[in-house]
Amino acid sequence: MTEALTGRSVMSGERLHAPEPDLGRAHDRALLQDPTKDVPLRTSEAFLLDVLAADARQPGRAAILDRSLEVLWATPHELPVDALPNATLQRDTQRRLALIDQLRERLQQWHPADRAVLQHSGLAEIAALRQRAHDQIVTIEKEIGELSEQITKQLAVPLAHYRLALRASGTAADRERLTFEMLMDFRSASVFARLSAEDPTLASYERYLNYEASATQRVMKWAELHPELYSPTQREPLQRLREQRHAASDARSTLEVWEGQLRRLEIQMRVAVGVRWLSAYGPPSAVQDFTVFVTCESSAVLTTP
Repeated sequence: MTEALTGRSVMSGERLHAPEPDLGRAHDRALLQDPTKDVPLRTSEAFLLDVLAADARQPGRAAILDRSLEVLWATPHELPVDALPNATLQRDTQRRLALIDQLRERLQQWHPADRAVLQHSGLAEIAALRQRAHDQIVTIEKEIGELSEQITKQLAVPLAHYRLALRASGTAADRERLTFEMLMDFRSASVFARLSAEDPTLASYERYLNYEASATQRVMKWAELHPELYSPTQREPLQRLREQRHAASDARSTLEVWEGQLRRLEIQMRVAVGVRWLSAYGPPSAVQDFTVFVTCESSAVLTTP
């Protein structure tokens, strides 16, 4: 979002493109071009989604609301854009519908196998496609957990030898590393913070928080130097498990981005039809508040390139 608004890389400050003149157009650029799992959300969109969620929480309303939105999406002629109560909402909805078409096209290029669903489907089909991606992520996370447990078991013997070697070396650096290794076994930021508070000398270990390699990698490197304690034959199953976990992690990351991109499309569709629902059935005050948010988002924030 920051890069979209300023036109400069947040990492290097390098000029990427001309800055956007307002928050609304910066959001649109981020929505279309940011290749991550994040979901850019305008204040107006968050407000409208909250209004819809509040209605859905009323007894018996959730299914009725979903059905109403689905019908409104399928029958745009029933409440056309030019029937919205003011010009601000009409322009914003026209912009959003064009954005949805761009998102659909982009996602079709990314996932040609889902082209039929992405082309013309309504809210329910897009939500189902996103849910499918989410379910795949859950399955992969379970697989990663199981692989991690196997790695921990395989690592027990070399890890014990590794720590014995550190303890026996007698050097200050090795003793410090061993202390850190044992400390990080807690795998809890709260425990680390408490120990640091009780013993200020532990604060020196903060520099290790971005340590260059995982415990597994450090132990494996050590094991390669001590084949008499952990032979290549013993290392091979552990290496295969690590490769499987790495592949599973890559697959999860790809699916998380895909789920986030689908969520962007789903939200834009829900807001586009939600504006029509709000105009027809929502409280007038909510229509006014939504209009104010949209107006603010369209106000210039940068006057010079």
